[in-house]
Amino acid sequence: MPDIISETKRYNNPEDFSNAEIIALSGVLGIHNNLKDANLNLKIEIERKSDYIRLYITSVEIKELFVLIYPCNKVIHNESFIKQTTRTGLAFEWVSTQVSFATLFPFKKLKGSAHRNDGDKKTKWKGYFIWPKFGYVMEEEEENALKRQLNRDLRNEKNLQELFLTDDGIEYWIKTGDTWKCLFDLDQNSTSRNILKKYKPSGKKHLI
Repeated sequence: MPDIISETKRYNNPEDFSNAEIIALSGVLGIHNNLKDANLNLKIEIERKSDYIRLYITSVEIKELFVLIYPCNKVIHNESFIKQTTRTGLAFEWVSTQVSFATLFPFKKLKGSAHRNDGDKKTKWKGYFIWPKFGYVMEEEEENALKRQLNRDLRNEKNLQELFLTDDGIEYWIKTGDTWKCLFDLDQNSTSRNILKKYKPSGKKHLI
């Protein structure tokens, strides 16, 4: 775990972050708690641009973890997380760890896309129904589109969170859902944080 937070830094630009802090913000420590283990076959690429940090990680467990960190806007954009193992629980541990570190600096939001398979048989995208379980919510445009869909299909739910309260709602979304833009609000009292706090990994529902 890196030594955080420095009282002499404002963390407003890429140069304010040490490599250890950048790696912590990726959430990878939730997957690998000992990054010095040679058996991990861990590869980390860090590139500091003028206004953001590019981070790319692979390992025996991770096929691809691609993260963009925007210090000035206090936003972390998760471009992709693809595992290459049958081990379950990685997504939950990744999200939980990234949220814990991101709030320390402090960042305001995590963003990304919750993907559904788009014909690429080599990669099984499950984010569209995995990320809501851990607190990711739809951006406004996506939520409005969902409301129209639910109304068209004569559903009583008003948003994705209500769908995920019942097995029937989850099954509906697995069958009809598609890729959507997602965000995790890091405010302590946000819907995102409350969902993550209540999540309990168990049984077959822990899918990744």
